Amino acid sequence: MKKFILLSAIALISCSTFKNISKISQFNRSEKVAVLPFVNNAETPMSGLKVKNMIENELYYKNLNVAAFESSKNGDSFSEKDISDSIQAMNDKVGYIFYGYVNEWRYKAGIDAEPAVSITINLYDTKNHKVIWSASGSKNMSSYKSTSLAAQKLIKRLMTHIK
Repeated sequence: MKKFILLSAIALISCSTFKNISKISQFNRSEKVAVLPFVNNAETPMSGLKVKNMIENELYYKNLNVAAFESSKNGDSFSEKDISDSIQAMNDKVGYIFYGYVNEWRYKAGIDAEPAVSITINLYDTKNHKVIWSASGSKNMSSYKSTSLAAQKLIKRLMTHIK
């Protein structure tokens, strides 16, 4: 019995999540939303585009009006300046813009090679020219799971306030 309790505690700790989510003040579901490629601060290539696609999927699932965002930039080279330029270019085309940062996207070193992801998401209101919501979180899972699965679970949890 003691062994079962110890193994259960280890399993719970190994699938840990940290999240910090602000409250959203006002969000008009009828407005168009766009998702920019996320700035990739992780070492794994294309992580910013993966997160963009996952967030778009979550917004489609919530039946929001998602506007297509086309960029000539490679996903890994999307920067703070690109965010600023994209916000200005799309300011009159959409009501809200999601953007953010991938801070970690990797498998931890060691025998188990647990997936670990860390993401920050911001929601920019183009009418009021300010960020109206922000969420940040990290998630790692047990070995034999993928980083994409960890990211999808984290994004779903972070975006619970976007309705």
